[in-house]
Formats: sequence, C-alpha cells, structure tokens
Amino acid sequence: MSNNNTIPVSLDALAVGRSSTSPFITVFSQVNPTTNDVNYPIQTRWFNQMAETEYILTAYSVVGEVKTAIWQPINASQVAAAETLTGNSGGAVAVDGSNNINVVGDTTTINIVGNPGTHTLTASTTGSIATLYTENAGTATPSGGNLNVLGTNGITTSGAGSTVTITSTNGQIMTGVVPDAHTAPGTTPVVPNSSGNIIITGGQVAAGTTANVIRTNSLAANTYTVQIQRSQAVGSSTVGDNGVSHFNSGVFSVDANGFVDLSTSFYTTGFFTPTLQFSGSSAGITYAAQNGKYTLIGNLVNYQLSFVLTSKGGAVGIAQIAGLPIAAGGPNTLSGNPQLGTVTFADYVNVFSTSGQSFLTLEQTTTGMGYTSLTNANFADNSSVSVAGFYYIS
Repeated sequence: MSNNNTIPVSLDALAVGRSSTSPFITVFSQVNPTTNDVNYPIQTRWFNQMAETEYILTAYSVVGEVKTAIWQPINASQVAAAETLTGNSGGAVAVDGSNNINVVGDTTTINIVGNPGTHTLTASTTGSIATLYTENAGTATPSGGNLNVLGTNGITTSGAGSTVTITSTNGQIMTGVVPDAHTAPGTTPVVPNSSGNIIITGGQVAAGTTANVIRTNSLAANTYTVQIQRSQAVGSSTVGDNGVSHFNSGVFSVDANGFVDLSTSFYTTGFFTPTLQFSGSSAGITYAAQNGKYTLIGNLVNYQLSFVLTSKGGAVGIAQIAGLPIAAGGPNTLSGNPQLGTVTFADYVNVFSTSGQSFLTLEQTTTGMGYTSLTNANFADNSSVSVAGFYYIS
C-alpha cells in the first residue's frame, strides 16, 4: 500500500458519500474488493494484482443499519461486470439509479426473500409443489417439467389454456338407469351408489300389474329390479294377462331345457304282464299268451289285460289276476266285467281291486246278489280271461 498526496478533485461534503478531502489511497491485493470492504474512505482505489483489474470506492449504502461498499471498476474492458439480467422473456433488465435490479416473485406461487446481512436472495414456493402423482396403479413422475395425462378404454383428454378436459370417446357417459316404474325409496333414474355400483336384482310382480310380461322397477335406492309378471288365472291372449306360472310338482314336471310335461307320478302309460294265481300261488301255470296295458291319470289306473292258459297248474285257492303295474289303494272297488273262456261260474262274474294289493279278485254273483270267489276248480288248462276296467291307487 502507498499514499498519494493528490489534492481532492471534488469539494462535496463527506456526508454526501461522493468525495473525500483525504488523499487518494491505492490498495494492492490478490482479489477483487467486495461490498464488505467498508473500512476505506470514498475515492479509495483497489488494484487486483492477479487479475490486473482496478476499482474505486464511490459510495456506501446503508440498509437496515447494514453498511455496504459500492466499488466500481475503473477499466470495464478488463472486468466482466453484470450490468443487466435477462429472463425467459421481456428483454434485458438494467440496474436502476442505485445500481440495483429488483428480483421479485408473483407472491402467489413464488416468493423472493432477501437477506442483506448475507447478501442472499432466496426463492421459494408459497406451497408444496407436487413432484409425484399417484394413480390407481403405479406412480407418475414429471419429466422435463411435463406430466402426460392420457385417456384409454373410451376416455380421452384434451388441453386448452390451463385446463385439461376428460371426455368419453363413446359419447355421453351413463350416469343412471331409467326403469319402467319406481316405488319409494326407489328412484328414477337409478343412480350408482358411493362405490359406483347399481345393484340389479330379480323379482316377480302380481298378475295384471303391467302390460308386459317382464318389466324393470326400482324398489330401493341404487337398486334396479327386473320383474317377471305372474300369469292371470284366465285363458287369454292378452300380453298383460300372461306371465310366469307355478306348476304343481305333483302333477307337472320341468326338464333341464324348461319344457313342462305331466309328472310321471300323475300321468304315465305302459305295459304289464298279467298272471293267474290261486291264493297267491302260480305253481305249474303256463300260458299261450299274456298281454296288459295301463294308463295312470292322477289316482286312477285304467287297464286292459288278457291271457290264455296252456295249463292251470297244481295250485289251489281263490282265483286272482296278479302283476298289476301299480298297487291298488283307497276303497275296494268293482273294477270290471271280464270275458271268460272255458271258465265255469254262476250268473255273473265281476273283478274287484283290494287296497294295498297288486292283484284283482274274480267274484261270481248270483241273481240273488250273493258273492263267492272263483277258485281253481272253476278253471281248466285252456281257460282264457279278458277284462278292461279301472281301479284307484289312493
């Protein structure tokens, strides 16, 4: 450091901070002066021996009781001094009359805070800025400041200004279902519940309720019921009278394809083989022919049977026609009038069923209305019997 006894070039008061009555002082250093180098009088010159740059102390600045020095480069061609700041747009911004450039935020999203003591400007957001976006599956991270919002499966997105609009590519998205009718607390339309579901149920409705066999109805909130109408108890070709009928399982049956038929326990037909027995025994009895056919309707069996003997065997006792397809039930019944060949009897012969038995009994009747059972003694080896009749099973 050396002293310079040159007479001051300005007579301005020291308080103005623009000149000094002290001789010029030159400071030699290996670095440039900073705003913290305040222990020098105005007009002090500073020479950086390493960079070969020279500065002069032109003034002081006091902000909040903090004093800073304003050093100006003497040779601008040798010093890269920042005289402007340039942003993304708007052009270069130069210093104002106080050699200052204001850096401010919009106070809505960005805020700038200055600290004169540390000569620091701090930029911060006024809230949290999202850096991760979590979806139903996976996590999206912005790339290059951009986050793609894309649609799929009937959804598309479009952007305009600051708005992203999500729309359906299939037209209006369904927000509810309108039923044929509704009964509170049911609604029309039926809207999804908090889980986004509409509950669809099935049910029936009384005959004559609707003009259609099937209708939709809402009986509770968020519930859509498909109802099938029960049929009217009338024969009608009117749609409103038609519907679902419930069948008596004892009379009707429904197969795997939904076809309805009379139940075999109510209606059936078939063949059987009639036999002759005497008090339950058929020992030695042989036949030239045996035929039997029956039809069951409800609790009534209609039958036709015939047989021709080649031998009546050696059994003895009451004559019985066995082999009935279904055992008789209910009261003992006069079952039919047989046609007999080579069989001896009195005036008339009738056939009777016996409850709980699978045979018929042959009874001869006299004109005095006396009944006696035919026995083996009434039959020959070539006897024949033919009878048509009915009996009850319950």
